[in-house]
Formats: sequence, C-alpha cells, structure tokens
Amino acid sequence: MSSGFYVQIDNFSFPSEQWIDLSVSIIEMWLAVVNEHLLYAQNDSVLNFMEGDYEIRLRRETNYCSFAFFVEPNGSISHSTTIDSLYLARQLLSVSSKTMKLLQEHTNTYHMKKLKELTSALRTTVHKLSKTKDNSR
Repeated sequence: MSSGFYVQIDNFSFPSEQWIDLSVSIIEMWLAVVNEHLLYAQNDSVLNFMEGDYEIRLRRETNYCSFAFFVEPNGSISHSTTIDSLYLARQLLSVSSKTMKLLQEHTNTYHMKKLKELTSALRTTVHKLSKTKDNSR
C-alpha cells in the first residue's frame, strides 16, 4: 500500500512532505527495528525507506536517548538531532494503530496480523522501559 510517508522533526521533513512510499511495509520494518533498538541496547540501528536509498540512522546515546542522522541516497547527512527513543516508539505506535484501522477497512489480513504482532511487541517494550525510567527518577 503506497501513501504519503515522511518524518517530521525540528521543522525538518524527511525525505520530503510529498514523499510517496510503501507505508505499511515501512511501518512493519520500523516497528521491529525500534523494538530491537530499545530492547537490546544496540548502538546503531537503521530505519530504511522502501523507495529510494533514504535512511534514518539511530545511534544510542543513553538508554532513552538516541542521535538521529537523516541520510540522503548519496550518503550525505541532511539533518541530525537528538531524540527521545521512547517518544519515537510511541509516535510509531500511534502511526501503526492508525494504519491498522485503515487496513481493517480494506480487509488486508496478512498485514493486519503482522502489524498487530509487531505493535504488541513494541508496546510491551515501551511499557517495560517506561516503568524502569520512572523508577530511576
């Protein structure tokens, strides 16, 4: 399913506000990558777009904070910023929930099942890490 799909942060849109991509496939990939990034304390993770060689590279700074590099197809970095990893996960969960509602209308069972599984896994991770973060204060 192709639709408009881009990331907006710090008044910066990536790849662009007009970007069309395979949004359901990207959401599925990103749910898994962000979950692993949070769970396994990986230093570096990559969020890929399907159409074109655009990517967002995440570099872990702390358990709850990552540095994001927005990488163009030629390898140049067009923007970089620090992001709250749990905030990123929550935003992705919100997009996933909205996407599942749209898929219900189109009865796409394969993607619905996959999105539900990945969303549930990330939601569990966010819940667990949020409790840990709250207890450390």
